Order: sequence, then C-alpha cells, then structure tokens
Amino acid sequence: MFKLYIDKGTRKMIDVSESEQDIIDTMGEYIRNDLEARFLIIESRPDGDDIRGFIRNPEEYVAYAEHYNEMLKRKSCVELKRDIVKNVKVKKIGSRKN
Repeated sequence: MFKLYIDKGTRKMIDVSESEQDIIDTMGEYIRNDLEARFLIIESRPDGDDIRGFIRNPEEYVAYAEHYNEMLKRKSCVELKRDIVKNVKVKKIGSRKN
C-alpha cells in the first residue's frame, strides 16, 4: 500500500492506494494547480514502512514517473498480471429471491 503526503509546512496525507500509479496521478493533479507542491511517498508493508521518494518540484515528479514506467517495462507478463489481479476489488453479490 502506498501513502502520499503533501508537505506545505506540515505533512498531510492526501491519498492511500494499493497502486503506485494512482499515487503518481494524484501528484500530477496537485502539481497542475501548484507548481511548488512537495510530496512524500511511503510504501507500507507488513515488515514496516519504506520511504519511496521525496518530490520537491515538477522535474522530480517527471523523473519519478519515468522511473516507475521503466520499472513496469522490465516486469514479466506474470508479474504484471499478478499486480493487476492484486488491485482488483471483488464485489460480493448476494443471492436473489424470485
């Protein structure tokens, strides 16, 4: 799970997602409105939290997004499928009475 914080004097969590792409998209939306927005990205795992990055300007945002895209290109089809399936939410459907 990824957590995104905006840093404007104090840190405030603005997004939580299983998908790193969602976090990148959220940062992009904020940067469009505020070129001075700064972010902290944390990956939460069972063995503890890991700082994924500090984004201080639009150039660092672009570099982070490009690094993410390059990482995706190196994944195998099986790894990509596993990531997609992990992010799919299953909706339980109750039984219908006729």
